[in-house]
Amino acid sequence: MPTILCFFCGQRGLRAKEHVWPDWLLRHLGLEQSTMTNTHLAVDGGSVSKRVQSASSMVYGGVCTACNNGWMSQLESSAKPIVAELILSHSSKDVLLDDEAKVLALWAFKTAIVRNAGTNYRSMVPEEHYRHLYEQKEIPSGIYVDLGLCPSHSGVSALQSQTLIGFLLPEDSGVAAHVQRDLYNITLAVGPVLLRTIYFPLHRYTVATPPAFGGGARRLHPRAGSCPLDFSQYCKHPIDFEAHACFEAGNRPRVDA
Repeated sequence: MPTILCFFCGQRGLRAKEHVWPDWLLRHLGLEQSTMTNTHLAVDGGSVSKRVQSASSMVYGGVCTACNNGWMSQLESSAKPIVAELILSHSSKDVLLDDEAKVLALWAFKTAIVRNAGTNYRSMVPEEHYRHLYEQKEIPSGIYVDLGLCPSHSGVSALQSQTLIGFLLPEDSGVAAHVQRDLYNITLAVGPVLLRTIYFPLHRYTVATPPAFGGGARRLHPRAGSCPLDFSQYCKHPIDFEAHACFEAGNRPRVDA
């Protein structure tokens, strides 16, 4: 088995095959034999690249076996019952306890950055985010994780971009190109459950969902305490959830406050 320099721990070790979509999730949704098409779209809508493969063969080879079989396996075990319950009983579950929200947010962040690294899309996630997750087992500063619902969605899919709506303060206009280069916006759609991970690199700004388009968005991270769930509002398509977030200056109240 070949050795690699692990993206997470930074150590050289035996290469693991970290599944972009966890095996247990594919089995839970009956997708082990399904075929998926991953298309990298340009800003003008044209196709940069396209990859057709089975869901179970979507793996990322930049993870060592020590990480894969250690802390990553433990995170999957902790997240599995939470994700499975949301998929099956999203309409009846009315709250996520504090520990559940933390685990779900951490799992969503981990899965989102592995998704970016393991697919035919440009690399958006800074190396220090992988290293921070390994060393601290926490989400880095500047990351927002939100939960939503799309009852019409089945299977698994994802959206990735470096697009976020908002207005920079005049004194920050000179760093617009820097912000555009460094931010990322990744939405995972797992059955009817939507998990959106956004990194915005300017810490004097807040990422929020406009009240006019809540889409049932609930903030998983950063937050303290339990997470009330009210899915009377929901999205018609995962792209609505990915697109309808914005950044704003200051610490204004968020939609779930």
